[in-house]
Amino acid sequence: MAQAQRKTIAPSSISGNYYVYPVVLNATDIVNKLIVLPVAPTDPADVTLSVKHGPIQYAPEDFIVIGDELSWDGRALELDLVIGDKLQVQFVI
Repeated sequence: MAQAQRKTIAPSSISGNYYVYPVVLNATDIVNKLIVLPVAPTDPADVTLSVKHGPIQYAPEDFIVIGDELSWDGRALELDLVIGDKLQVQFVI
C-alpha cells in the first residue's frame, strides 16, 4: 500500500493528553484507504472517528489504527467515505 501524505491541518485542540484531529479527505486518502495521524495514539482501541453529520465510528469495528496510520480498508467505512468528507479523529496520546 502506498504511503499516505501527512496532513498539514493543525489539530483543533490538545487538552492534556486528549487530541482532536480534523481531516478533509482527498483522493489519495480514498485510494489508499487510510490517513496518517500527526502522532500515534496511546491505545489504538480507544480511537474514535466521526464523519461530519454522521455517527461516531469506533476501532476496531469501523477502522483500524496501527502506529500513526488509521485505515478503513476492508471495513464498513470503505463504502461510505468519499473525497471531501470531513472527519474528526479523537484519541489520547
